[in-house]
Amino acid sequence: MIGDSLIMLGAAILVAIAFHSFKLPPIVAFITAGIVIGPSALGLISTSPQVYNITEISAVLLMFTIGLEFSFKDLVRYGRPLMVLGLGQILLTLVFFTAILWFGFDFRPEKAIFFAFLIIPSSTAIVLKLLHDNREFDTPYGRASFSVLLMQDIAVIPMILAIPFLVSRQAAADSLVDSIFPLVLLIILALVLLFLISRYALPYLLRVVSRTQSREVFFFTVLFICVGSAALMNRIGLSVSLGAFIAGMLLAGSHYGKQATAEILPLRDSFLSLFFVAVGMMLDVKFLFQHTGSIFLIGVCVFLIKSAILFFLVWLAGNSSGISRAVTGLLFQFGEFSFILAELGRKHSLISDSESQYFVAVGITSLALTPLVYKKLPFLLHGEFWDRVMPTAASKLASGFRNRLRKILRRYVPDADMSELTGEKGLAEHVIIIGYGVAGQSLCRVLQHLKIPFQIIELNAETVRINSPSLPILFGDAAHPEILKAAAIDRARLIVAVTSGASMLGPILRSIHHLRPNIPVIARTHYLTDLERLRDHPPTHFVVSESETALKVIDLTLQSFNVEAPLVGDLVTELRKALHGELGPRSAKL
Repeated sequence: MIGDSLIMLGAAILVAIAFHSFKLPPIVAFITAGIVIGPSALGLISTSPQVYNITEISAVLLMFTIGLEFSFKDLVRYGRPLMVLGLGQILLTLVFFTAILWFGFDFRPEKAIFFAFLIIPSSTAIVLKLLHDNREFDTPYGRASFSVLLMQDIAVIPMILAIPFLVSRQAAADSLVDSIFPLVLLIILALVLLFLISRYALPYLLRVVSRTQSREVFFFTVLFICVGSAALMNRIGLSVSLGAFIAGMLLAGSHYGKQATAEILPLRDSFLSLFFVAVGMMLDVKFLFQHTGSIFLIGVCVFLIKSAILFFLVWLAGNSSGISRAVTGLLFQFGEFSFILAELGRKHSLISDSESQYFVAVGITSLALTPLVYKKLPFLLHGEFWDRVMPTAASKLASGFRNRLRKILRRYVPDADMSELTGEKGLAEHVIIIGYGVAGQSLCRVLQHLKIPFQIIELNAETVRINSPSLPILFGDAAHPEILKAAAIDRARLIVAVTSGASMLGPILRSIHHLRPNIPVIARTHYLTDLERLRDHPPTHFVVSESETALKVIDLTLQSFNVEAPLVGDLVTELRKALHGELGPRSAKL
């Protein structure tokens, strides 16, 4: 076991270093390392009995951290997206793939349902890491993706519970009274017990532990809570993942939730990395080469259908087609829980060895492709290709269909008219603010105080719904000229773009300067490297969060040494010029 672990770790390190030289993501390296050392390639690890153990540990830690990030406040905050996007994706994917496999490929009903279970999840670990690392979690496509992923992760729990009852429909029927009702009673009792512990025992325990001021003691306490809750659920015959999720959710409502998340994340990430190595070991390389054509065909068909469902739901919810394509590009793949469900299916003979290899090959390919597809998000969001393949007449026809369908659905799912443009008429010499985050809100308050007219463009439909009664805010993607025209760009004095994510900024600037080449623009971006792809947008002043933070730190440091203010100002100015020198006067001096 120790020897196998060393081989896994060593291979993961070497391949990750090699892949980094080619600017390939670590996840692809971990999967490749698993394939190389696995039984079907070099055979450095001839068998992989530890794969399921690593998978189960990874699942427990993943569900625990998801629970830590998912409090009841989040349920209220993401309530509508969870229902419309998350639950809609699960139900439609389940129905479509079950029907296709059952009626089209003559699968048994329970087997068709099981394979639909495998297709539903997307990769929480990969997608959220990509969004967080690139500071795009708060973008419209980031929030929509999170809503879907969150609901998928919650839905894994009933999927895991359902697998034993898919094995035999007769056994399921017989156990309805004998097993299900007692199980439900046990779940209720366990939840009540956990609630009482979290309400009365946990706060006292964590308060005592925090007084020790020892990170090690706190870490082991958090780990004990996670494993203890998982063991309790396992004891009554339920999934350990369910117990870990509940423990995380209960901790999330306490004062110690954030610190618990910080302590457990490194351990979770470590096991997830080993999980991807273990997944790579599951692939039979010989099978892959023998069935390349059929694997490719299956993968294309599965991902096209899953992507079509995702696109339709996100678009139907009132988002632009660009945002819908971005969410589709983020969530087309299989998830970590797909492999966990597949292992459970093998234990219950719901999937054969050959079918398992097809699934592993398609799943690994989808995981490896995800970081590469993510790099193409700007193309998915605003590529000119989409304007060519979707004529204006067809786009208007589709929008009309969506509006009629939303009116029908609104009878059953209350919803505001969030997709309507509400631009102010008669605006002139105003400021157009693109993005209503922290920076946008602060600017609006100042402009209101000074009685300077402004118009907000925001892509988050819920934000528009909440603020439209009191602010001049319109819903839309500022990369589309029609949205800018609705904000009276022809009469505007200034545009301030404070969107989240550099991938959205380039197309917005192109549309602005296409309509009004000489209008002044102030644009916020996070990294200096973003300026390389934004250099061709005069007359734009870029405010770079990374450099402005550094300059402010230098300013305060020099002030603490009583350096004269004029000298500090001169030094900061020179440093700013050095940082932005490659882009000349277009870079911010703000």
